[in-house]
Amino acid sequence: MEVVNDKLQGCDFQQSPNISEGTIMTPQLIVVHFTAGRSAESSISHLLKPGSGASAHLVIGLDGSVTQLARFNQRAWHAGRSSWRGRRDVNSFSIGIELDNPGRLEPVGDKYRAWFGTTYSADKVIKASHKHEHKVSCWHIYPEAQLEACMNVCEALAEHYAIADIVGHEDISPGRKTDPGPAFPMDNFRSRLFGRDTDSEPSVIEGRGSVNTNLLNFRDAPDGVLDGPPLTEGTRVDILERQGDWLRVDVVRRGWVSAGYIRED
Repeated sequence: MEVVNDKLQGCDFQQSPNISEGTIMTPQLIVVHFTAGRSAESSISHLLKPGSGASAHLVIGLDGSVTQLARFNQRAWHAGRSSWRGRRDVNSFSIGIELDNPGRLEPVGDKYRAWFGTTYSADKVIKASHKHEHKVSCWHIYPEAQLEACMNVCEALAEHYAIADIVGHEDISPGRKTDPGPAFPMDNFRSRLFGRDTDSEPSVIEGRGSVNTNLLNFRDAPDGVLDGPPLTEGTRVDILERQGDWLRVDVVRRGWVSAGYIRED
């Protein structure tokens, strides 16, 4: 993917009227959201509707389709009341990416229901606690095609602009927003876009490898409970420890994964 004249090449472009006209914005931050909507199409329609009071630069569908709704130098209305590193009005220096995803789900029998009534099977769901909450909730996963498209977009943005970080809506509006939630592998994105966390404690690295399956569960101990979102295919990991069929790995965060799904260098 490539950015030319503040537009992403090779994707559909539909200009939203919900922008700050006459304001030229220099992107420094990527903010990831989930739509909490029925579909990418319904979310795009809402963000294009005059008077809706909301917009974003991009919407990415479950199938990885990308629609741009504002040029990247236009101030879109996605962040609301927010701050980042002491700076308010995050809309004035950020690119908003909306991922088609229903968000938090409620268990109903052996299914999981979104607020708008659609139900989903267990293989579409991860159970995890939000980092700003204590209780475990159910969240719709992000399909591999969608995550791959989002990563490609973010890499193009980071290459073209002086992007300092990628965050979730939950990070700039804690307590008010929960998106993109624990199902989104934010650590993987930060690792790919900006390198390793230089503030992490030093470790003895036994080896390195990469994830060779679509989604690899990340656990707090060998065969332990799930600990945050799964790792995605291609994610690079440092191997810190081995216990039978389990590996303790470091990919900004640290935890245990099944050794059978790591292709070692």
